[in-house]
Amino acid sequence: MKNIIAVDIDEVLAEFMSYFIYFHNLMYKTTAKKEEVEDYYLHKIFNTDRAEMHIRYEEFRVLNLLERLKPVKGSIQGIKKLIGLGFTPKLLTARPKDIEKETRRWLDIHFKGMDLPLYFARDVEDKFRNKSIVCKEIGAEILIDDHIDNALDCAENG
Repeated sequence: MKNIIAVDIDEVLAEFMSYFIYFHNLMYKTTAKKEEVEDYYLHKIFNTDRAEMHIRYEEFRVLNLLERLKPVKGSIQGIKKLIGLGFTPKLLTARPKDIEKETRRWLDIHFKGMDLPLYFARDVEDKFRNKSIVCKEIGAEILIDDHIDNALDCAENG
């Protein structure tokens, strides 16, 4: 059996943060810069609560901006290399499940023909399950993720 590697999407495969910051700065007259971001919780970056941040994220989504994200430099080649080495990448995202359609469209454009299974750590009601739990369910022994909390969770919980 091939080794399964769980791979995050945002900031690993898709350049979400820079695009969202650009959108947010235009819409809400903020001045955030990607290089200043030390926390991936959007409500903390923009000094608001989770409910308001959800509304702003939905505005971003409704404008079909998720589908315009660029791939992280080298990510397409990296996934191809993993496959070529005999690994089975499975995508594991903290995006809410209700944006599965947009996520799959983006993957179909940028990772066309790679047959990458997609898993969500959030359900349609936005309830989060730790990525370590999902990794166990999908048989992933390795997680590639940009968020230290997810990496630590997997390291501590197998």
